[in-house]
Amino acid sequence: MRVENSKYQLNVSTQGETLLMALMDGEQQVSSIEFSPQTVYVGGTSVSAARVGGMLRPDNCENQFFEKGITEYFDNLMALAEKYLARADIPYVVVHGNLFLYSRAGFVPCFYHSMATIPTDHALKAKKHFAVRKFAESDREAMQSYHKRFLRYLPRLLSYQDIRDENIIVIEGEGGEMLGYARVKTQTSDWWGKVYVTELAGSSPAVMETYLRVFADMAQEVGAEALYFPFSPLHPFSRVCMQFGGRATAIGPTRDVAKDEEMVKILDLSGFLSCLAPELENRLQKAGTTRWRGNIYFRTDRDLAALEIDGPDVSVGGMRSGTTMACMLAMPEDLLTQLLFGFRSFEDLEDEPSVSYSMRSREILRVLFPATLPGSQGDFDLFVEQFSSRGTFCPEALAKISEAQLI
Repeated sequence: MRVENSKYQLNVSTQGETLLMALMDGEQQVSSIEFSPQTVYVGGTSVSAARVGGMLRPDNCENQFFEKGITEYFDNLMALAEKYLARADIPYVVVHGNLFLYSRAGFVPCFYHSMATIPTDHALKAKKHFAVRKFAESDREAMQSYHKRFLRYLPRLLSYQDIRDENIIVIEGEGGEMLGYARVKTQTSDWWGKVYVTELAGSSPAVMETYLRVFADMAQEVGAEALYFPFSPLHPFSRVCMQFGGRATAIGPTRDVAKDEEMVKILDLSGFLSCLAPELENRLQKAGTTRWRGNIYFRTDRDLAALEIDGPDVSVGGMRSGTTMACMLAMPEDLLTQLLFGFRSFEDLEDEPSVSYSMRSREILRVLFPATLPGSQGDFDLFVEQFSSRGTFCPEALAKISEAQLI
C-alpha cells in the first residue's frame, strides 16, 4: 500500500504485530514511528486500537521535536501514517505522548488519572487473612471473571508497561479456590514505586487487606518507604489503603502542554461506532430502552456517520424503510471523541454552544452516552512532582511550547 505526499513517502514494514513506519525523503529515511495493537475498554466493551510507539529510536519523530525542535517530520509522518491505518481498517489510535505535539495532529485527551498511596509503615499494620501463591493456568477462568467484574475500577489503559502472568499473585481460600489476583513486580526504578502493581481484583475487604500486607512486605524487602497504586478512589483496594492511613487522588488530563498525556484520535468514525455497538446495546438493555427505532447521524467538521437503532439492536448504517425517527448530533471532533469514550456524558455537552441536536433525541442520547470515567495510568510526575518523565527540552522546542495556548 503506497502512501505519499508531495515531499515524502511512507515505508511500512512489520515486526511481529508491530507496524514500523519510516518517513522517506527520496532514498533517505528521515524519521520514524511505530504502531502496536492495544485493547481499550469503553465501558465494559473491549475495542481494539493501534498504539503509537517507537520512542526509543533516535530518529523517532517525537524525539526529533524534543531534541531539535523539529515539527515538520512529525506533522508529515503522522498525516501519512493516519492514511495508511485508515485504509487498513484501524478505526482509532491511542498515544501516551506530549500534549503540545500530538494535539497538533488532532489527538484528544480522554482519560482520568488516579493514584492511591500509603506509607509502608502504615501498610505493615494490615493483616494477612489468607494464603498467597503464584498464578496457575487452572486459575485463568476465575481470573478472567474477576477482571471483568473489576473493569470499572481498573485503568482502561496502562501506558507504562504490562506485567506478565508469571508475576501474578493469587490469594486462595481454604479449598484452594482463587479469591483474588494481582499483577505485581518489584523494580529498581522509583517510577510508580519499587513495588509496581497494574491490576488487582478480589472478593472481599479481607482479600484487599491481605494484598496490602503482601505489598507492604515486598516494599520492606526492597527498602521502599511508600507504595503507589494506579487505582481510583472508588477501587475497593484504595478504600482499604485509606482505612490504614493512605490517600487516594483522581485528576483530569493535564492542561500543561509540556507534559505527556494519554490521548485518542478517531480515524474512521463509522468503523469506531461499529466497534462500540455492543456497548451501546448493553446500555439500551440496562436502561430498558428497547423500543426506540431510528437513526442517529453524527456530524463533525470532517466526518459523518450514522447509527441505526432497532429496538435493542445497534448497527452502523443509514436510513432504510421502516425507520421511525432520524436525528442529527453535530459537534466538534474533540468533543465527540470525549463523548464516545465516556470521558464526558451527553448531559455534560448538551448545552454547549458548539453542539446541536434534535430535542426529541435527547433522552436516547442520554441513555447511549453516560460518563463512564475512563482511566489510564498517568505519568508519575502528575502526582509526585520531583519525578520527571522526560529529559530537558531543547530551546527550540521550549520556545514552541511556550507559544502554545492551553487546550
